Amino acid sequence: MVMEKRRVLFVCVHNSARSQIAEELLRKMAGDRFEVESAGLEPGKLNPIVVETLKEEIRSRIKEWLQRHPK
Repeated sequence: MVMEKRRVLFVCVHNSARSQIAEELLRKMAGDRFEVESAGLEPGKLNPIVVETLKEEIRSRIKEWLQRHPK
């Protein structure tokens, strides 16, 4: 039996930091069980620290994938 993923939406004022980090954390910890998104109530600029943090997370995921799938 295939279980349907539960949907989660993290919302903060500008979607510039907290909700994006929460989205990525839940996706990393339980992405197989949840469909995750983030949003803001008003348009805002991305926090550069969050952008760097998420870039590091992506680099880490790529490195892990490459280790699991050697040439």
